[in-house]
Amino acid sequence: MRKTFIFWLVLIIWLVQASVYAVQDFAAYQHYKEVKVEGDGFALVNLDTEVLNQTREDLADLRLSNADGEEISYQLTPYSLPQSDLTEAEIIDKMSREGEQLFTLDMKTSGLLHNEVILDIESQSDFFCEVQIESSDDRSWNLVTRDKIFLVEPNYRKNEITYPVSSSRYLRFKITMDSGPDVIIKGARVGFITSVSAPAQELPGSVISREDDRQKGISFITIDMGVKGYYIANIELQVNGRNYQRMVTVYSSKDGEEWRKLSSPVNIYHFKWLEYEAIQNCIIVKEKAGQYLKLEIENGSSPPLLLDKILVNGSVPSLLADLSEGTYRLWYTNPQAQEPAYDLAKFAHLVDYRVLSSMSPGPEKINPDYQAPSIPWTERNPWILNVVIILAVLILGAIIISKAHMPSRD
Repeated sequence: MRKTFIFWLVLIIWLVQASVYAVQDFAAYQHYKEVKVEGDGFALVNLDTEVLNQTREDLADLRLSNADGEEISYQLTPYSLPQSDLTEAEIIDKMSREGEQLFTLDMKTSGLLHNEVILDIESQSDFFCEVQIESSDDRSWNLVTRDKIFLVEPNYRKNEITYPVSSSRYLRFKITMDSGPDVIIKGARVGFITSVSAPAQELPGSVISREDDRQKGISFITIDMGVKGYYIANIELQVNGRNYQRMVTVYSSKDGEEWRKLSSPVNIYHFKWLEYEAIQNCIIVKEKAGQYLKLEIENGSSPPLLLDKILVNGSVPSLLADLSEGTYRLWYTNPQAQEPAYDLAKFAHLVDYRVLSSMSPGPEKINPDYQAPSIPWTERNPWILNVVIILAVLILGAIIISKAHMPSRD
């Protein structure tokens, strides 16, 4: 009797909890657009401003379906992909001679995709070195790239080198140093930086406000991108003037009220005198943004910068999917949709988006079968689940206590 009671009690609790996670079909999506596909294989479905305006803030309510109404896996790109997957590589065959260091990195296996190496460098002072990298699987070496590494205290460092995608097991380095301090390579991490769907382009944004706080020595510039969801690659400031150095931090907001940091503080500068000139006015972001951006420029006691123009560069998000010839539907606008978790997310970063065809969806249509998602009974009455659990605990406790006080049969 007690076992039967416990069984039914557990079943009731499970049914109450399961109703909270009811699966929703496409009837819960208010809008859709048709996507016509020609060809077979991976392709990109562009998200236009109409979709970005109607979808949820996190873009999790996007779905693709084929002509049979079956859900199609997709991967939001570029910002939803891992930017780099770094692994430690073993340093072998290390040797030094005057003005040069030579060593080889062993990835322990062939076929691992990589196009980035980050060197762990130890040096007592500033340095500047030329680097040559070769690759091989069988010690027959092919040139990969030539680059530079350097350190200029306190803020200027380059110990990261990118190169064309390789799957070789070995990377051989030749580091050439001018007269100067010893540079010690203590370790190296090798990784694969994912491709982006398209080269960065100028995005439609406009400055809507600027505030120069002279007392605090800070300028605040607000930019309206017109829509949420853009992937911001970088922001370039066109400054009217020279011989300045400022720290700039980028923030993002969905409503212009609550802000989140989009980038760490970055140095921008323009030095020019005699034969010397150096300029850096580009702020790397590489993040998805809300509709509004804010630049915080630290001026100190110097006058605010005169800006001729602010260029926001990036790309419109797309859906990467394995498609066949036919007509698909892009569904959106469902506030209660759960973020999908497809297998594609685990390997989508291996696809080179730059060689894929892209397509734009057709005009927006209202879903004729739309039904507003009903709030589950358990969500309308959340106290029910708590009451059931408390009763279960009390009843089970009573059973345990009564059993403990039963006379022994011995």
